Amino acid sequence: MDLAERKLLLPGGRAVEFPIDPFAQCCLLDGVDELGYILQREAAISAYEASHPARINTLAG
Repeated sequence: MDLAERKLLLPGGRAVEFPIDPFAQCCLLDGVDELGYILQREAAISAYEASHPARINTLAG
């Protein structure tokens, strides 16, 4: 099986394509779950948050 190419090699040598959700494929190839995916992008998320100040004070009562 070639997950990156989305192909399965059958015993007779025939290759068959199979569908897979792109996000699931990315996580499987990287060996992470949803949380691991987010944690890998922590620097980019922090940079985005720093450049986009909150418009709503969610802690105000």
